[in-house]
Amino acid sequence: MAARKLREVVANYEKERDLILIGAYESGSDPNVDYAIEKIEDVNNFLKQHVNDKIHLSESVEELKNLFM
Repeated sequence: MAARKLREVVANYEKERDLILIGAYESGSDPNVDYAIEKIEDVNNFLKQHVNDKIHLSESVEELKNLFM
């Protein structure tokens, strides 16, 4: 469920990325995109991992679940 939500957030953000970046996206025009804009920084932070970081799968799954609680 959380992995699906992460993919949806990224897809919805990417769908309107150009408009968002130039400031032309109108907030409220698509609730899914509004939610994606709200969550994209957290999603990007979750997806980043330093090459020397060692994170167990169970830890990573728990962090992913917590992104959308």
